Amino acid sequence: MKDTCFVLLAGGLGERLGYSGIKIAISLESITNQSYLEYYISYIKAFESKLNTSIPLVIMVSGDTSDLTHEFL
Repeated sequence: MKDTCFVLLAGGLGERLGYSGIKIAISLESITNQSYLEYYISYIKAFESKLNTSIPLVIMVSGDTSDLTHEFL
């Protein structure tokens, strides 16, 4: 597992979906308002817990999403 990481491709804006921000900030559901990024992080944490290890998360961004992603984090 030492050579393992999760890579999230986050280079797109949500304009096509009618959302003015980055796609990873869009809410998955209306009850909790959990974003896609929060969902991915909770999945990774559960995976880490099951394997009793730490797995890095790498977020690949584009020129369009870099600043917005850093602000969101």
